[in-house]
Amino acid sequence: MAGPLSVCFNLKQVIGVSQTEVHLLIGWENDAGVLEVVNCVSARNFDTSGGVDWNAELEFLSEHLPSGNVLQVVGVCGQWPVEKYDFRQAAGAVAADTTGSGSSKRFPVARDLVIGSISQEDEIVFQSYSMSKHSLGAVVEVQSAADSGVCPSALAEQSVACRVTAQLGFSFLYTAKNASSSCQSLGTQMGQIEERLSSDRSAFFVDSSLVANDSKSTTTVGDLCRCGGASKQRTQKRSAPVCVRHTYQMSLPADNTHVPIIGAETCVGDRVHVSCPLDAMLLVRSTTPAPEFRTLCTLALSRQLTSMCDRMVTCIKDGSTLQTVRAHHFNLLHTPHHTISVLYTTKQLGAGSGEVAEDSLESTRRELHHRFNLPLNQPLLRKHMTVDSSGHGGPYLTNVHIGLKLASAIGGTVTLVQGVYAYHHYMQDKFNDDGWGCAYRSLQTLWSWFKHQGYTGLAVPTHKQIQQALVDVEDKPLKFVGSRQWIGSIEVQTVLNQLLQIDSRILFVMNGASMPSNAREIAMHFEQQGTPIMIGGGTLAHTIIGIDFNDRTGDVRFLILDPHYTGGEDVGLIQNKGWCGWKNASFWNQQAHYNMCMPLRPDII
Repeated sequence: MAGPLSVCFNLKQVIGVSQTEVHLLIGWENDAGVLEVVNCVSARNFDTSGGVDWNAELEFLSEHLPSGNVLQVVGVCGQWPVEKYDFRQAAGAVAADTTGSGSSKRFPVARDLVIGSISQEDEIVFQSYSMSKHSLGAVVEVQSAADSGVCPSALAEQSVACRVTAQLGFSFLYTAKNASSSCQSLGTQMGQIEERLSSDRSAFFVDSSLVANDSKSTTTVGDLCRCGGASKQRTQKRSAPVCVRHTYQMSLPADNTHVPIIGAETCVGDRVHVSCPLDAMLLVRSTTPAPEFRTLCTLALSRQLTSMCDRMVTCIKDGSTLQTVRAHHFNLLHTPHHTISVLYTTKQLGAGSGEVAEDSLESTRRELHHRFNLPLNQPLLRKHMTVDSSGHGGPYLTNVHIGLKLASAIGGTVTLVQGVYAYHHYMQDKFNDDGWGCAYRSLQTLWSWFKHQGYTGLAVPTHKQIQQALVDVEDKPLKFVGSRQWIGSIEVQTVLNQLLQIDSRILFVMNGASMPSNAREIAMHFEQQGTPIMIGGGTLAHTIIGIDFNDRTGDVRFLILDPHYTGGEDVGLIQNKGWCGWKNASFWNQQAHYNMCMPLRPDII
């Protein structure tokens, strides 16, 4: 092994989600020769007799993780004593499955694997396993990223995340009563598309730059992306993947004298036309030569094409309705270097065709949450959470408390809002609500939290839409729509329930002087629910996004997001002027009563 295993997350906690499974460690070797683990995927259908279809596991990884020359399987580990399972056998099985036919389309495996198992002291022991020598080596020293001197962002600095797209289409002969003939026709078309992808007429562009197909080219991916490369400049950190576009040159050379031949054949069945937009994620080292990069782009598209074809073949053999699939990409760590891709069924072909409902994909999402060790009560893999639609706030600032001093200043415990929210305040959206719209803006911030966490794909409502929702439930008269009337916590609760089916808890506070007595309850809300709190009542509305509470002295501070701000989207100004900042108990009107609307996180996936 090139170096110590650098664990960039709490590996024991991740593996501990199940004590009856084997896990594949996904990682990479950085420029310093240190092996880093970046993901942990649970193997499917495992039993202690070694019943794992490793070939299927590698195909699963190939479909859901970025291809390229960076990520690979770097280890196998599980929660059994060594005597119950031979992990060396598992490593050998993985190695064997990468050498068979079609292995180029499977997820790569490192030459040296980390084999992890439980010791007699109930601790995970990692040993290196040489794939070439088929021997178990010394115990691997597990280090944190900080201990090993490896920057956690090394993956983003030394590699480039790319999104490779191609617009293709084809048709094949479909006979409902002859699955074999239909599959053969489909396979023929897929073969022709793969030939087109790998032919000299295929071209890939990064912006307007053509990816060279000349083996003598010295251009690198870093050069193409203008973010490093051969000059060893520091790789530019990107919040979105580099877009790589595929085109196919249909024109023939000017001196070509071939004459097209038109033929005809008699066919039995229906000609099914399929639009096949390929959209694959690729992770490559910034020093990768352009010709190799072109090959990797072709392989990424070919892998996805194979997966799509397999889905259609399954439908044909099962006699079910033909369906198309489309790739959806999810950045769970808000970086393109840690992407999970999912081929979701999008619509049915033929009579009665239409989009597939999100609810029908729940079983697929649940399986993926299990495989990638994701929480089973958060909708992280819904379509509206893809990299295309889950932008962090659009024109709005997000998580504006980041950069403040978040450590306790009173010897207490700080608990904060969980996840991402957008800061909504006066005068946004070219709409003047100065003096009356603070509760509307606080509601918009709450709504944005549910949108960013995937609980809804609906856009944040306007003031008028909020007013209309209150009229629809007969809480307000018709003339309320379009007015400049205030709303409060009860109305915020009503709108969230009416439009999002989100339940909220209302906490009544007799007066501002009593706010510290509710500190423990507020802290518990952030720990258990994690949603921002809208507070209103007899005075102005605000949003609480955190609390600093010393349960011994009773001292308390509140992290306040103030919707009364009327300036531009300037985080520095917002923090320096206290529009987002810590406030002590005197911040509240000591005589006015308050109601806190505390939204509850839905238990859905």
